[in-house]
Amino acid sequence: MELRPTVPPGNAQRKLRGFEGEIARLRSEGYTIAAIRQALEDAGIKVGWATVQREATRLAKPSIAVPVLTPQPPANNSASAPVDVDSFFATHTANPLFRKKGQK
Repeated sequence: MELRPTVPPGNAQRKLRGFEGEIARLRSEGYTIAAIRQALEDAGIKVGWATVQREATRLAKPSIAVPVLTPQPPANNSASAPVDVDSFFATHTANPLFRKKGQK
């Protein structure tokens, strides 16, 4: 048995939950929040500007299910030569308060 709800998913208190696709489409076409709100009012759905703004912002955010890909640095196949750390710091003193070995 497969259940088929008759209402769109989401919080039942959200007036615009059935119009998410239309709001996203209109925003992608460049319509302002005020124009979208007016179109909704003409269709008989009375909501405030802030409600339309909130839905448009929520729709613009990337979904959690979509993985965010970060660029990876190119693989460096050449291995660097080992460095003798003690000999390096013996000759490269960065702090003027430390004396080099052999100085008084």
